[in-house]
Amino acid sequence: MVQENIMLSIDIGTTKICAVMAEYDESRNFTIIGVGDSHSKGLRRGMVVDIDKTINSIELAVEECKKMAGVDDVDGVIVGIAGDHIRSLNSHGVIAIGQISDDYMGETGTVKGADVDRVLNRAETITLAPDRQILHVEPQEFIVDDQSGIKDPIGMVARRLEAKAHIVHGASTSVQNLTNCIRGSNMEVQSIVLESLASSFAVLDDDERELGVALVDIGGGTSDIIVFFQGGIKHTGIVPLGGDSITNDIAIIFRTSRDIAESIKIKHGCANASMVSREDIFSIEGIGGRPPKDATREELARVVQPRMKEILHHVKGEIHKSDCYGQLTGGIVLTGGGSLLEGLQELAEEIFELPVKIGYPNVFGGLAESVNNPIYSTAIGLLKYELKLDRAHAVRIREKKRFSIRNIIQPIIDWFEELF
Repeated sequence: MVQENIMLSIDIGTTKICAVMAEYDESRNFTIIGVGDSHSKGLRRGMVVDIDKTINSIELAVEECKKMAGVDDVDGVIVGIAGDHIRSLNSHGVIAIGQISDDYMGETGTVKGADVDRVLNRAETITLAPDRQILHVEPQEFIVDDQSGIKDPIGMVARRLEAKAHIVHGASTSVQNLTNCIRGSNMEVQSIVLESLASSFAVLDDDERELGVALVDIGGGTSDIIVFFQGGIKHTGIVPLGGDSITNDIAIIFRTSRDIAESIKIKHGCANASMVSREDIFSIEGIGGRPPKDATREELARVVQPRMKEILHHVKGEIHKSDCYGQLTGGIVLTGGGSLLEGLQELAEEIFELPVKIGYPNVFGGLAESVNNPIYSTAIGLLKYELKLDRAHAVRIREKKRFSIRNIIQPIIDWFEELF
């Protein structure tokens, strides 16, 4: 039986799948009631390469989450999407206020919610290849006549409304494969959200977005970037390198399995060789019946650091594409599982020459302690983003109803005024 006021988000990563379930109230405040994780199989660099393995991984995480929450089923799930097929661009739309649209007639000269929808629809009228589809149209700012920098134009008097928007699009096949994996797990997709955008809702506040900040979500297969300035999205990008690249390097250099290499990275890895000692020794488990061998953390750091520097330099190049690198007063926020690597913050500050911090999901109540980890930033952000959309949709519906009633009774009011 499906329970109301329950939401389920799934972060389908290259190395790990996280499912988080929350219960929300009428004010759209939510409490975490279930968490589930599984080792991710069937994905490469954020994209599905094996449907059956991906479905199995999703089911394991979701079942664990449902069991913890005591919930049998949900209406739909919010899913994160990433991968190097994601592209973005900035667009611009213009409309005249007071014109009749298909579903709404605005009051002349006053900007309504329907006008905002209409100008954003105009901004997303762009030419894409047949194999691409739009995922997001996020407003950067509105311009009312000649007044720019407006975040919410509703209620303002104007002759013309313009919108600058950031548009994110992806490969239709990748979106469909992701959808098929959810359906194969006996669930339906409620929303598909760019993972870096979702993470930003979990770890950033409004002041950071306004001042200028770059969020870098370091996952297993990719590092996802989103840049905010003056409250709007200026750039989104993806570097097809992540924690998996470091794990592979460790496995090759120390001649061990990937599973052992991953464990070594988590327990002993450091992104800054100057922070560890050559006298700090750890043991590497032998494979194929071979005896274990010793290594120093300094040796390990000299493997980890070059790859991490490469990733961060690629990230820096992506951030520069926003054309506001020098204005990022809020600095850089690192999140995702890869951000937990010891010494990464210090290395990042050296490369970016900006303040750097590790971003943890901002959530309270319920099982908040269980998800107080950058690994869950995307899953928590998916819930927050969806509730934001629900709230905006509810406002639009109330507004349309209000003006529909006015359109009905206004002629009667006018008739009585003329009569008396």
